[in-house]
Amino acid sequence: MKTLLDPVRRKRVAWTPEEEVRQGLLQYLLGPIGIPPHSLRVELSLSALDPAVKDRVDVMAFHREKPVLLCECKAPSVPLGLGVSAQLRRYLRLLPAPWVVQTNGTAFRLHRLQGGDWIDCEGFPGWTDMIAGIS
Repeated sequence: MKTLLDPVRRKRVAWTPEEEVRQGLLQYLLGPIGIPPHSLRVELSLSALDPAVKDRVDVMAFHREKPVLLCECKAPSVPLGLGVSAQLRRYLRLLPAPWVVQTNGTAFRLHRLQGGDWIDCEGFPGWTDMIAGIS
C-alpha cells in the first residue's frame, strides 16, 4: 500500500487522491504561508463540538485556540461547486473561521469572511496577516 508522511499528524497515512491534495496543501501552509505545525489540525472531528455531527474538517488552523483557517480538500476529480461550499458553511457554524480554503489540487479558492459574505481573494496572505486582529 502506498503511503504519504503527514508532517502534522507525524505519521504515515494511506495514499488516496484526496490525501495527496491535503498533503500538498499542508506543505504550502507550513512553507510559504508560515503556519506553525502546532497551529494546525488535520481531520479534526466535529463530534467533540456537537455529538450529532459526524463530519471531519480536512485542515484547520488555530491561533490561541481560536479558528483562523478552515480548509476542505477534494480529490482532483471532484469539482469545487455549491456542494463543497455548503459543506464548508456547515463546518463554519461550529468553527467560525475568518478564512476559508477549498481545493481539489487543480482548482484553489480562498475566501475571507466579512459580515457573513464570502469575499474571493486572489493572493494568499501570510500567517501573521491572517492572525492580525485575532486575540
